[in-house]
Order: sequence, then structure tokens, then C-alpha cells
Amino acid sequence: MKIKKINEDVIKTALMCIEALETQEVRYDMDEYYYYDETIDRLKTLIKEAENINKRIDLIEKNEMKNKIELTSDEVVILKNIDKKYKYIARHRNNAGSLSVFEKEPIKGGRYYEPRNNKGWQYLSAFYHLFQSITFESGAHLIADLIKENEKWN
Repeated sequence: MKIKKINEDVIKTALMCIEALETQEVRYDMDEYYYYDETIDRLKTLIKEAENINKRIDLIEKNEMKNKIELTSDEVVILKNIDKKYKYIARHRNNAGSLSVFEKEPIKGGRYYEPRNNKGWQYLSAFYHLFQSITFESGAHLIADLIKENEKWN
């Protein structure tokens, strides 16, 4: 999901408005003085909120990139050709770094991903050397999501 940041030009314009209002020397009465101060305070609050929103968006985007599983075009082709009954892929934490596909979301154990009811799974022994971005720690991944996310980049 792409979230749009608050345009930096909008923030700069608001800062210029504050500066212009703060340098106003002519204030006719107390009501007008109050109006200027209230406007300045509102603009300052809006700027802080805009900057905080932009910081949160940066953090979200960083996390999304950090959690993204990047696959090569060959790996995407392999996933597209796995039997459609398999919905998930995961790597085990054993010595070989076994890779398996599962019909249903597997349960994470101490060293292995366990299939539910011990049915509906298959080792991908010919492809252990591939899919290096899929680790035991990264979890089990929906194959359809991996294909969709990586087709954009390949």
C-alpha cells in the first residue's frame, strides 16, 4: 500500500505564513491580536502534525522494505509452476535449510514448520539453494503474495 506524504511545499508555505503573521506590526485591537496568535498556533500545530505524519510514513515504508521478500525472476517462475494446491512456502531451521510448501498455513515449531494434521506439504529439495531471502525467521509466506509483490520488480 502506498501512502502519500504531506507535500514539503505545503509545510514550507505554512511556515512562511507563520513568519508573515509574526512580523505583522499593526494590530488594531485585542480581537485582531487574538486572531493572529490563534492562527499562528493553529499553523504551528498543523506543521508539527504534518511532520509527524511524514516521519510515521517513513518508518512504515522502511519496515515494508525490510520485511519484503525479494525474489529473482527465476524464483518467481518456479513459484508460478508449483502445484496450485500449495499456498504457503517456508524454510526450516535445520542444517540443510530445507524448503517446503504447504496447502494450509503451517505452524512454526522450534526448528521446523509443521503442516496442520501432518498432511498437505512437500519438500522443495531441488531448490534449497534458491529462495535465500526466505528464512526461518521471516516466516511462512503466501505464494500468491510473493508472486504478486515480485512481479512488479522483475
